[in-house]
Amino acid sequence: MSLPEAVERRQYLSFTLAGNDYAVAILQVKEIMQYETVTPVPAVPRSIRGVINLRGAVVPVVDLAVKFGLAAAPVTKRTCIVIVEASLEGERTVLGFVADAVREVLELGPQDVEPPPPFGTQARAEHLLGMGKAGKGFVLLLDLDRVVSAGDVDLGAQFPGGDVSGGGTPAPVPPTAGEGSPSPATGGEGAHAASSGDGATPSGGPPGTETESIPREIEQAVHAHLQWKVRIKSAIACGKLGVPVQTVRAEDACTFGRWLHGGDVPAGMKGSERLDAVKKLHKRFHQATANVAELALAGRRKEAERAIAEGGSFAVASDALLEVLRAWR
Repeated sequence: MSLPEAVERRQYLSFTLAGNDYAVAILQVKEIMQYETVTPVPAVPRSIRGVINLRGAVVPVVDLAVKFGLAAAPVTKRTCIVIVEASLEGERTVLGFVADAVREVLELGPQDVEPPPPFGTQARAEHLLGMGKAGKGFVLLLDLDRVVSAGDVDLGAQFPGGDVSGGGTPAPVPPTAGEGSPSPATGGEGAHAASSGDGATPSGGPPGTETESIPREIEQAVHAHLQWKVRIKSAIACGKLGVPVQTVRAEDACTFGRWLHGGDVPAGMKGSERLDAVKKLHKRFHQATANVAELALAGRRKEAERAIAEGGSFAVASDALLEVLRAWR
C-alpha cells in the first residue's frame, strides 16, 4: 500500500448498541473502560446516565441508546464506557458514552464508506458520517460532534466542587483544549505517552542538518502509533484485534516501517544516529505491542492491562518511540 493510499484510510472503533453496530473515529477515542458506578444527576435529559470521576475530573456519561430513542440495555460484564473528545460550539469537550460491547478497530478507505441513508436507522442522517462496510454488513459511522449537544456535557456546573463521590478530594471539571487537555489521538489513559515528548529538546544534529526538513511520514507515524493503545484496549475488551499478531510484530509491515526500511528515506537522514535509534525503538515498540496483543487475545486481561499501564512494557516502549519521533519532527 502506498503512502497516499494509507493516508486516505481511516480507523474507527466499532461497538454494539441495542443490537446495532456503530463506530466512531479512533482519533476521538481517549480510552475504553469497564462500566463502573455512574452518579445520577437530577433534572437532566434521560439520555444522560450521570457523571463519573475520571482521575479527578467530572465526566458526563451519555446513553446513546436512549438518545436514539431505543431502550437502554442492562449492564453486563461486556458493557463499556468509551471516553471520547468531541467539539461543542468550537470547544473540545471530554465525555463518555455507554456501549453494550466494544467490537474491534476497523480501517476503512473512501471506497468502504457509503453515504448515510435518509431513513431506516435509529440515528438521524445528520448524525452520521456514512455507512462503513464491515464484512458482509455495515456499521453506522457516527459524527460525534453532531451527536453531542450542550445538555450532554454541561453537568460540571451541578457539582461546583467537582465532588461526585459523596466525599473526598474535590475533582476539577475537565480542561478544554488549550488548557492542558490531551489530544484526541493520545489514547486517553495513555496520555502519558503523548505528553512524554512535550517540550523535549530535539536531539541529534544542529540546525542545518536533516532535522530542518522532516517528511510527513514522521508526523503520520506519531498519530498511527499513538492509536495502538486504543486498539490494544479494544482487543482486551472484546478479544479481537483485526490484524494477525505476526503482522503486528513485523517492524516493516506498517506504513512507517516500510518507509523507514525502504529507499524513500531522504539521503541526509540515511546512516544517521537518529535514524538508527528510531529503527531500534520502532522494532522494540512492535515487539511489545505484539506481546500484549497475544495476552489480550488469550484472555489474560490483567497481564495485558499491566503492560499498557504506566511503567508497563508496552507503555515504556511507546513512550520511548514517541519521544524520539517528536524530537525528530
